[in-house]
Amino acid sequence: LTWNDDGVSGPGEGNCFFDSAITGHGDTLKLGSSSGTFYSAAVFMYRVACDSTGDDFAEFDDGSGNMAVYDCYVKNAGTGFSVDGIYGGPVYFARNRVGNLSRHSIKITSDSQNVAVYSNTWARPAGQNDAGSTAGQHNFYSPFGGTNSSWRVKNNAIIWRGASGDVVRWDCTMPGLDWDYNATYPSTGRNYTLGSGRGAYTGLAAAQTGLAPLMAHDVAGTSNPFAATITFGSDYTTEYTGSMEWTLDSGSDLVAAGVD
Repeated sequence: LTWNDDGVSGPGEGNCFFDSAITGHGDTLKLGSSSGTFYSAAVFMYRVACDSTGDDFAEFDDGSGNMAVYDCYVKNAGTGFSVDGIYGGPVYFARNRVGNLSRHSIKITSDSQNVAVYSNTWARPAGQNDAGSTAGQHNFYSPFGGTNSSWRVKNNAIIWRGASGDVVRWDCTMPGLDWDYNATYPSTGRNYTLGSGRGAYTGLAAAQTGLAPLMAHDVAGTSNPFAATITFGSDYTTEYTGSMEWTLDSGSDLVAAGVD
């Protein structure tokens, strides 16, 4: 129902969209061009609030580089953002708050380079996989077997309340990955796979040992590290209508756990 129904389409050069509220589309923010039909760079979208969207909140697909989405609130979306085909980069997704996704937090199904995922808060109940089934659902997930190079993932709070599935499962090759200073929940009993060839490790402690120096400063998160309780339904089908003004509890281990 929401296929090709873009909220704001801004491919090209030097385009901005900001200080807005938008809801009810497929891809809310589209920064790249479909299938790379023309060059897209210097595209910035920020301070956008979105109550619902059927597919990707932000779609960078087939973009060239120097693009960013930051300081946004999004809830009740399919995925947080998609980077299917980035031709050089950099691409930034930073300081966003993302809640109640139906599929994956980040969609990666083709090669990309120089993607930075900084200082976001992701909070999710149980979801589904791309085939529409709850079986095999993971949080940060890529079933794609290609190459995604020079990714930087730092200062994120990654909260996954699904009853099963991996915290991170990236089956693609991730050369040059810089993953550190993140908080993940659950931190025990679930697998972390940070790219093909690096192995899968059950639990944060095992992952930190096996993937060193990656994840060296990561910390264990909790289901609700916030000052006010964030309440989702049993799965993504229950619309989240609560506040996105998420503030960490002063006693949380996540306070001051990041890096500038």
